[in-house]
Amino acid sequence: MKRNLENAGKIAGNVVEKLKEEQQSDSDSRSICVKNVDYKTEPNELKEYFGTCGGVARITIFRDPITHHPLGYCSPLRPWI
Repeated sequence: MKRNLENAGKIAGNVVEKLKEEQQSDSDSRSICVKNVDYKTEPNELKEYFGTCGGVARITIFRDPITHHPLGYCSPLRPWI
């Protein structure tokens, strides 16, 4: 019984990992990396700008993990392929 529970736990863990990989792959196929973004640019400005190309689901502005200052990169995510 204990062995069956351990196996079920491993299978469930593998399924969750597979779903995460598929979601990441889907997200990667719908996003691009943009360099030389002005440090003062706000996400809503980028969303409006890239929205003219067919819509944007989310904008990620990359920041320094310690200072939280923008790094000059962003990644717009399209809502569909």
